[in-house]
Amino acid sequence: MNTATASGGTAIKALRSDALERMGALAVPTTHDEAWRFTSIAALTRASLHAVTKPTPLAFGDIASWAIPEAGQRIVFVDGVHAPQLSTNSPKDSVTVCTLTQALATHATAVMQHLGQHAQDPQQRFTAQNTANLFDAAVVIAPRNTAASAPLHLLFVATQPNVNSYARTLVIAEEGSALTFIEDYVALTDGAYLTNSVTELSIGANAQVHHIRLQRESLRGFSHCPLRADAGTRQPLPQHQHRAGC
Repeated sequence: MNTATASGGTAIKALRSDALERMGALAVPTTHDEAWRFTSIAALTRASLHAVTKPTPLAFGDIASWAIPEAGQRIVFVDGVHAPQLSTNSPKDSVTVCTLTQALATHATAVMQHLGQHAQDPQQRFTAQNTANLFDAAVVIAPRNTAASAPLHLLFVATQPNVNSYARTLVIAEEGSALTFIEDYVALTDGAYLTNSVTELSIGANAQVHHIRLQRESLRGFSHCPLRADAGTRQPLPQHQHRAGC
């Protein structure tokens, strides 16, 4: 392990510790809270959920119907755990798509400059809970003045009922870069589960980032997916969202 990776690991432990303390000080939101007055999570609080103990082993055939042929790279997480056998990379692409561990080995300074820095709302218990359980993430890094050759597919698969999973995405688009990424949540279970995700974007000056979020999940699944962006320009982030129950 190199020095930068070790330093990044220490910083992530500190992020988790701070988030755990913050989470403990925050109550579970109810409809009496302004931001949640139209959204009751009573059913979620009654559910008996636990962390995944063993990820479901999947083959490509299990996710083939959700594959996006136009995507140049795909990274897959199953119940919050990276599935390398389902992920594809393009060595010729200037844009990196990798796990947090891999990113710390090659881009530790950039990662730690942004990870956990844009999702720090002190009143958001779910965000704090996600960070308190931050052990891996999908990381996208577009170097200055580069462009992804094709859309990037970030696929998060829920397979087990009664499981909490914590999806984390960090996108760093440096100055003048361009990319489209598809954040995709799907389910192979009809049971209740919670996908608590946080997406952080750092967008440099004159960078072009197109964000598409698909939620093709179980009707009994619970999902919390905030997006936090730090933009180097004032132009709006092109964003499209589609949700469909399985």
